[in-house]
Amino acid sequence: MAGLCEGGNELPGSLKASKVVHSQGHEIAYNVWKFMSEEAVNGMPIPLKSVCARVLAATGISKQTLARIRKEGKNIEAGTADSFSSPEKSQPKKKIVAAVDSFDE
Repeated sequence: MAGLCEGGNELPGSLKASKVVHSQGHEIAYNVWKFMSEEAVNGMPIPLKSVCARVLAATGISKQTLARIRKEGKNIEAGTADSFSSPEKSQPKKKIVAAVDSFDE
């Protein structure tokens, strides 16, 4: 594989302010880079018309996850949602301690 982003061609999207990318984002970006690099060498094994199959192969996500993301994206475009959702952190449940009787009696 050739070096990373050779040629120095800056795309308009790369001029935006940087964003924090967490580990899952790193993994997806690497999967997409690897997929496209393999396509550059071997040609396109998945036709351009097969958009879902290409996205699944490039990102490594499941079909169900892609369906959920597409639905969220359509809701954002329609204005019924503000942004993509994130998994909620689970909060540990507080244990309620009942009053303890005196054992001396």
